[in-house]
Amino acid sequence: MFDWHVFAPQGSLLLLAAVLMIVAERKQWRPSLLVVVVVALALRGEMALVSYNIQPYDTFHYFFEVGRRVLAHQDLLNHKNDNPSLPGAMVSSGWSYLPVYAWPLGGMYWIAKHGILPWYLASKLAPIGADTVVAVLVGKLTHPENNPALRRFQYACNPAAILISSVHGQVEPFCLMFAAAAALALRRQRPVAAGILLGLAIGSKTWPALFLPALLLGADSARARIKITVGAVAVPVLLFVTMPITTGAAWSSLGSDARVMEGYRSITGTWGWTAVLDKIRGIAPDPLFGQKLSPEQHRVGTMLMLLAVVVVLWRWRSADSVTLMACLGSAFLVVTSGFGAQYLVWPMPFQTARPNRWTVPFHLVAGAYAGFGYLVLSQSGRLYTDYASSWYVGSAAVIAVLIGCMAATQPGPRRTRPSRAAHRLVPAAPHGQS
Repeated sequence: MFDWHVFAPQGSLLLLAAVLMIVAERKQWRPSLLVVVVVALALRGEMALVSYNIQPYDTFHYFFEVGRRVLAHQDLLNHKNDNPSLPGAMVSSGWSYLPVYAWPLGGMYWIAKHGILPWYLASKLAPIGADTVVAVLVGKLTHPENNPALRRFQYACNPAAILISSVHGQVEPFCLMFAAAAALALRRQRPVAAGILLGLAIGSKTWPALFLPALLLGADSARARIKITVGAVAVPVLLFVTMPITTGAAWSSLGSDARVMEGYRSITGTWGWTAVLDKIRGIAPDPLFGQKLSPEQHRVGTMLMLLAVVVVLWRWRSADSVTLMACLGSAFLVVTSGFGAQYLVWPMPFQTARPNRWTVPFHLVAGAYAGFGYLVLSQSGRLYTDYASSWYVGSAAVIAVLIGCMAATQPGPRRTRPSRAAHRLVPAAPHGQS
């Protein structure tokens, strides 16, 4: 039932990453950028190699089908199921997003199709590459007094990020790459670039729209906020209206494609308050999709999310955009009704760049929680049936640590770089002085 020979290298690699994260914190390491990139790629690449036995349903069915359709120039959203390996009642690609990440899926499908790499490795190339870029960006978003070299190394060793990019092969690292780049662009007083980059994040998967209020509050003028908003809206609109050209969607199907994207809802309720309610009601999780949410749970979850966003924006209203992004992503995890293990990584790059005493404990607890789901429960249907419900309820412990991490996050003064105009107003120092 449980194969220790399969689990041992996976668990050992995850433990090594956690130890490196802890030791780096205690010793205040300052590794070079090259070391960070090598460590990030090595940990993720090795985890992908030793996780050959794990086949997440979305990666091995939906993402594979999306890659095939990209190369065939076929509509990704609105079509009949013509793939016999997929459940007949579902849209065959399972895709409800704009095509930004679909294009890398097409490239990875081509690599697998031509026998260069098996799909379990080819499907991880873009997530691993994007997550490595996120580690680099974490260093650029960290204030000098918080040791940027250490923070980017810690993200490179983050157990949850390793699992999500290398075992699951999820879209999240791609979203976070653009979102972190947007925060960096705003910090460098480039609001147009910030808006465009956030628009690309939204074009990868819709949830990064959660970060838009953080960028708007972090901007230093109404004009900058308008530029960010225009960029963040214009990019998804452009991606949508050009889908007949880029993805083969029929012009007449754009209306139904829009309804597919607008109607997307998480189908699982296996986290936090919904998991506890399901446990009390005695509802067993579905082996494939966890526990489906009821309409009432959806409505309550939406209201809680809106309330949480308002609370975060008020409580951390004086914080910079990176701190706000960390808190908004955290608030989602605290109150969400629907959940996938990949959601755990949403706040992590921004938490790492704005650390407090709870940051590393939360990342370790979240990594252990995700590791149990990915590496243990996935080994057999029997293990999932016996322990999944308790695992979902155990998310309450992760949420408790996350709340501690949020509570320890200080609003602090908003920090922005001086504008170009300010630079021009400062007279040059005489020769020989500084």
